[in-house]
Amino acid sequence: MQVVQESNHQLATSATAGFITLAKHDLSATLRTIETLVGFVVEDLGDNVTHDTAGHLEKIVERSQQAESLLQGLVQYERASLPAAPAIDRVQLPQLINEVCEAIERPTDVALLLDVDPIVCALDAKALHTCLLELVTNAVRHRSESSGFVRVSLSQSRGFAEIVVEDDGAGIPADYLDVACEPLRKIPYPGQVVQGHGLGLAIVSRLAKVHEASFRLESRESMGTSARLCWPTRASSTASLGPTGVVQLS
Repeated sequence: MQVVQESNHQLATSATAGFITLAKHDLSATLRTIETLVGFVVEDLGDNVTHDTAGHLEKIVERSQQAESLLQGLVQYERASLPAAPAIDRVQLPQLINEVCEAIERPTDVALLLDVDPIVCALDAKALHTCLLELVTNAVRHRSESSGFVRVSLSQSRGFAEIVVEDDGAGIPADYLDVACEPLRKIPYPGQVVQGHGLGLAIVSRLAKVHEASFRLESRESMGTSARLCWPTRASSTASLGPTGVVQLS
């Protein structure tokens, strides 16, 4: 019975694979048209635009951009649900982590610390990059204080690369911790306006499952969050890289 259920699930996945991506193409074009038309309205009104009207037009553009962000998130979630690619990429994990961290905008008062072992292995680099980008972005974004730290640690154990992203941010409310990885679940962080599309952790959870990795969240309100990924590797090595140590990115 389980084999039949898994087979039916694979058929359903293959039949709908790419549907959201195709739909996004048309919907994104519509959203761009809306933003363009708003620009034309502003130009036509010129100095005659009232404060209230300008505010309404800005909200239209803002909501359009939010919808575009949601569409992009849905595409990523759809792709995360597809079968895992073969682990053919030979990756220097410290370099991958460094690239992710440098790509993220953060306040200057938030220290980004890297504590990584020099691991070289074969895995799906794109999938892991996506997971790390979501986790580090969340750690930087959701804070109860304007200053603090985000630490990314990397170690190796029994064929797995263990990556931990921890912070001293706002923490996930206890009532939401068990459902934080559900798709479209927006978490009301204390003292913050709800933002994002509610798919980041769902994408990480889905990619981890597809790649036979484990993903665990631990969090306490006003104390911070720890996200732990144990990602299976192949042909692991530490010989070709330099020594490990804690590094703070500028």
